[in-house]
Amino acid sequence: MELRTVNTFLHIAELHSFSRTARHLGYSQSAVTVQIKALEEELGVRLFDRMNKRVLLTVDGQRFLEYANSIL
Repeated sequence: MELRTVNTFLHIAELHSFSRTARHLGYSQSAVTVQIKALEEELGVRLFDRMNKRVLLTVDGQRFLEYANSIL
């Protein structure tokens, strides 16, 4: 797990958007998507519910949010 990916996760949780996170961090939207997909695969859980262009944390995502905040 890379700190860059944890940082991306935290921004998505705050902004509720992959595209806004990408713009804010200077990444492409596909790079953000790849980072989160890899993180979800590594953790073995879905972190976000994707609804149209808005994303919300799942229960597992909320748990990981506490951990991510403690890391950074």
